[in-house]
Amino acid sequence: MPKDPAQNPIVRTLRDRFMVSAQEKLNEIDAALDGLSGESDHARAAELKQIAHSLKGMAGSFGFMSVTRISEAFEDYLAAAEDAEKLPRDEARRYNDAMRGILESGDEPSDAETDAIIAELPAPTGTY
Repeated sequence: MPKDPAQNPIVRTLRDRFMVSAQEKLNEIDAALDGLSGESDHARAAELKQIAHSLKGMAGSFGFMSVTRISEAFEDYLAAAEDAEKLPRDEARRYNDAMRGILESGDEPSDAETDAIIAELPAPTGTY
């Protein structure tokens, strides 16, 4: 068995499956954001939180702690939205775009780079 886990065919297969699943979840987030209408946005916000939570749990297991951290920040951002009807779609999408960029590159940023990415994302204020 190879000493480098990335060279292990089972690990590679699982990571490939994670990448496909993560992309699907990012697409689900985009669709949920696109579906924000003002009428059933509380349900959409709950859906967004669930998807972000799922990504948070999966990403670290496959070497993407940055995506775990951004997902956690996204959950905090969504939780601060007292009125999902006013959830700023474009601001929320920036979280998704940050995670997508990392996963599409396949490269895990350093902790300092991840800190910088998170610092550029909209902060949860609770005043939407």
